[in-house]
Amino acid sequence: MANQKGRKLDIVVAGTITRDIIHTVYGEEHSFGGAPYFDHLIFKGLGMRYGIFSRAPSSLRKEVYCSRNVAKDGLYLDEQIPTIDIFEKCDRTVAYVRNLPKPFHARDIPKSFLKAKTLLISTLTDEISLKALNAIRRKFNGVVGLDLQGYTRPRKLLENGAEFKENYKRRPPNLEELLKCSDVVKLNKLEMERIGMRRESMARLARSNIDKTFIVTFGAAGAEMFHNGISAMVKPKNKISVTHSVGNGDKFFALFMAMLAKGYSPEEALEKANVCITKYI
Repeated sequence: MANQKGRKLDIVVAGTITRDIIHTVYGEEHSFGGAPYFDHLIFKGLGMRYGIFSRAPSSLRKEVYCSRNVAKDGLYLDEQIPTIDIFEKCDRTVAYVRNLPKPFHARDIPKSFLKAKTLLISTLTDEISLKALNAIRRKFNGVVGLDLQGYTRPRKLLENGAEFKENYKRRPPNLEELLKCSDVVKLNKLEMERIGMRRESMARLARSNIDKTFIVTFGAAGAEMFHNGISAMVKPKNKISVTHSVGNGDKFFALFMAMLAKGYSPEEALEKANVCITKYI
């Protein structure tokens, strides 16, 4: 699709596609991962007009290009995307990364992407810097959703091959500036704790940023939204049996942002994302 004769895109996702090696009690599973890949599956399933701003190997580009409604000019060729070994151990996930992502620059994002209704940014670490994020925000007039996960992962720690899911806490030093660049902010329970916050302090942060919507995911326990001074909690409609939980938070956030792009209110988007998530995990 070349933007279907100039039609505005519904949503764009920006971040890093990865090669995932998931180690579970059932063995190894090799697949692509990263928010742009998981979100591509969601947007394709919903029949949305969407764009991907990322790097991808030739094999994945061929898969993505088969999608009718995807704008292809933001997917750059790169055979050396990050590889992540992911180990699910009881109640926690540990991951090790190889080949850290190369930086993205605001000038690299296609101009047509900046006219989309909604932009979802979800990085592996800080490959989209605060400077680049500010530049993109200045040019983009739609709704910006920001997953804080990458900005809580120190690049130096990843460079040393340390696990990035556990064993450190880091409140982004530029958290306030990151919030200024976004309309919707998402993090999971572990990331909330990692930046030194609990539910009560999360609620206070939301109240002090009344114009923002905050989403906190709790895995199988559901998700909570802080919006307009109030909170709303949703729990899975059905018990779900999965071999691993990798990417589920990304998919939930993608569904939430997709529903906003469709014109639903944050409250409606939360409920619809909660209903739809069982189809994609």
